[in-house]
Amino acid sequence: MAMGKVGWSFIDHDEEQSNLSLWIGVVTAGNLAGVLTQTGALRTAIDACTLCTITTERLLVAESSQNPSVPPANPLAQRETKALVRYTDVTEFFDDPTNSIPNEGFGSVFTCEIPGADLSDLILNTDRFDITEEPWLAFTTAFEALIKSPYGGAVEVLNVRHVGRRS
Repeated sequence: MAMGKVGWSFIDHDEEQSNLSLWIGVVTAGNLAGVLTQTGALRTAIDACTLCTITTERLLVAESSQNPSVPPANPLAQRETKALVRYTDVTEFFDDPTNSIPNEGFGSVFTCEIPGADLSDLILNTDRFDITEEPWLAFTTAFEALIKSPYGGAVEVLNVRHVGRRS
């Protein structure tokens, strides 16, 4: 079963580029409208969590769009300032309730990074973002509604923290 993929490209204040790409479920004519709605919700949530400008959006299977490449005015919008999202595959079997097709990815932990994280949302005196408070609550909700693990299982966000990266 072929899965789809969503992705975004970002530019920071210095016009350096960074990318985020994630797996989603199978996209069909029957669920395309819902996938587009969920993708829009996740894009909006990511946009609220980053200082960078989203320049390109990709839905690999059905859609790809290019946005104006206008760098953000905020000099703190730097692609090296990232939010590291840790998430886990929570689908134990693919054929519930029969449970004869196990998911090899069940319980596995995966990560992705959102460039240009808005550090004003950090929990005081930590490197963590509170996924139970906005804007990270909206991100977590949208992420879990759309994203699948590389194995195809549903996911749950475990935590999000600030990391620094070179690219």
